[in-house]
Amino acid sequence: ISISNYDYATIPRSKSVGFMGVFVSIYYSSQMYQEAESRIRQRQEQILRDREERKQREEEGLREKQQKEVHNCLRRMEGELQQREEKIRALEERKVLCIVLCVYIIWTEL
Repeated sequence: ISISNYDYATIPRSKSVGFMGVFVSIYYSSQMYQEAESRIRQRQEQILRDREERKQREEEGLREKQQKEVHNCLRRMEGELQQREEKIRALEERKVLCIVLCVYIIWTEL
């Protein structure tokens, strides 16, 4: 704390504080300022890393959700396809039976 003279070893960042009617200028040393800046930078970097990690987790969660939805959709489509194929087979069998029946009827009438 410097009350009157300017201390050249300090950074000229000051704050005037009123203390018992006397204004006192507080100067921060270079080292204190650099340490504070370093802590601020480290905290900013940590915040950015945390945000990036959270973003990656969210993206991974969305990817997994989409993959599950695609898988479920494919499974439903495969089930529907199988049902349709079974219906087609049944219709083809009926068609063959109808043809055989028609041939039999025609043959027996002759």
